[in-house]
This record gives sequence, structure tokens and C-alpha cells, in this order.
Amino acid sequence: MDIPTIAFTIKRSRSKETNLTSTFQRGNLIFLYPENWLLSESDSSDDSSIHVTLESPGGGLWILSATTASTDSAAAMAEALKAVNEQFDDVEWLEISEPFYGFETTGWDGLFFSLDLLVCAKIRSFKTLDRTVVILIQAESRELEQGSDVFDAITLSLLQSLSKARHRISKK
Repeated sequence: MDIPTIAFTIKRSRSKETNLTSTFQRGNLIFLYPENWLLSESDSSDDSSIHVTLESPGGGLWILSATTASTDSAAAMAEALKAVNEQFDDVEWLEISEPFYGFETTGWDGLFFSLDLLVCAKIRSFKTLDRTVVILIQAESRELEQGSDVFDAITLSLLQSLSKARHRISKK
């Protein structure tokens, strides 16, 4: 399947721009990301379970975990929460249910200190007809504040690709 080349240009403060010119595609999951971000993917013999990590030049993370639709969203988010809680002490979590560009998502926002820096974590989950998707965004608070539009644009490009593929996002 040929994918049309799409690029997002994100206007940032002080006339900085970020271009999302690199494309990831695995099965029906497609998203755009900045070319200067590092992409790593867990090895999987099939497309039933996809795990991708993007790392920004500043160390922020955008992590995608997509499993079969039969996977429970709450259980998938609990795994992400457990992973963060095992790695960092004293994470304060707030449960969130919010629309994201027209898609209803559920999840958690977390704050914790690491090496004297305030770190923010956002976990969001949604379902398509054939996938349970969990996205974890984790970055130092200043990086997340300055680059939230980039993290959002990556997520939006994923959601747009799912919509274009005529996958209906369900509420849970």
C-alpha cells in the first residue's frame, strides 16, 4: 500500500518550526514524527502486538503500545502505570478522561522527580475495531511544556491515519 507523503509543520514559540517528515508504518498503524527523533521498535514476529518508542533530542519519550482489540484497555493502562511506578518513586497520578481531537481517550497524568527534575507522564488509551492502543508520553516538565505541540501532532497523525483507514474509535 502506497502512503501519500504528508508533513506537518508545527509553529512553535519564537518562530521555531518542527517538521514531522519521517513516517512509521506497521500494519494499519501509521504516524509521522520529527526526523531528528530516535525510533526503536520491539521485535515481534507478527502485527498482533506493536511497541514503538520515539525519543526526542531532549530525552522525552513517546511510546506506542498496540495490541489486539481483545486486550482490556484498563489492563493495558495498568501495565504502563506499573512500568513507570517500578522505575520511579513517588509518582503522583491523576485519572483523566478527555477528548483528543474528537477521539475519546482515558488515561492518567503523572508527576515525579528524577535527578532533581520534575518529570511529567501522560498515559492515554483508546480502542479501534481491531486494536487496543496505549500511548505514554514522558518528558521533563520544561520539555513537555515547550514541545507539547510536537507530542500532540505525533499522536494526531496516528489518529488521523486510523480515521482514514475507516477504523471507528470506540469509547472503551
